[in-house]
Amino acid sequence: MGLVRIRDVLNGKFYRIPDYQRSYAWEQRQVRELFQDLVEAAKEEITHFLGTVVFSQTSKRNEYFVVDGQQRLTSLILLLRELIE
Repeated sequence: MGLVRIRDVLNGKFYRIPDYQRSYAWEQRQVRELFQDLVEAAKEEITHFLGTVVFSQTSKRNEYFVVDGQQRLTSLILLLRELIE
């Protein structure tokens, strides 16, 4: 699969973190860097590569396990939630 827009990743899907994944461990520094990268990309109107995120579909429709990229995906969802609120 090629590049995918984040809205297409999040739209109508439910993500689960498998038990074998480590707990959320990003600190303020990593979250700030991600946010600054996104702000800079928006200012320059360029695409920002978030890195590889790997999903595995569960037995339920539109539900996926996050196999890789949990820290980035979780941080992004938290940032988007704050912006919405």
